[in-house]
Amino acid sequence: MQRVSRGFSMVELVVALGVLMILAAMVVPTIEPMRRQGRLRVGAATVAESLRLARSLAIAQSAAYGVDSPDAGRIRIYSGGGACASPDMVYETRQLPERVLRESLSAPYVSFQPDGSCSGLVVVIRDRDQASDKRTIEAKVASGRVSVSGGSR
Repeated sequence: MQRVSRGFSMVELVVALGVLMILAAMVVPTIEPMRRQGRLRVGAATVAESLRLARSLAIAQSAAYGVDSPDAGRIRIYSGGGACASPDMVYETRQLPERVLRESLSAPYVSFQPDGSCSGLVVVIRDRDQASDKRTIEAKVASGRVSVSGGSR
């Protein structure tokens, strides 16, 4: 009499689950640093894009535009070259990703002129839980060009 095997034995299932658990234990610790890097990358892109948008608006509309950060989690773009005096001047407000904070600003605001130049600004952002990993976003004075540096890419 021949015996037909239809399925897996209990031993085979336990071995397979053991191998999967070992692989999961190796992969799980690498997920959080990748998520943190992703949040910082998105935060730096948000700040840089806000600065680039203000520069583009200033050039396209031949008017001064400014960018400031009213708190550690927001970036605000507004019309006018000085500090944002009233809410009706605000063009757009962007939120930084959760757990990403603006650590420092070199000036309270940056003003972009119609020729593309700006008053210069350096913004440093970091993860709330990992203060050593930072990104620096800089708007160059003469050209108004925006660059991002720091952290692993």
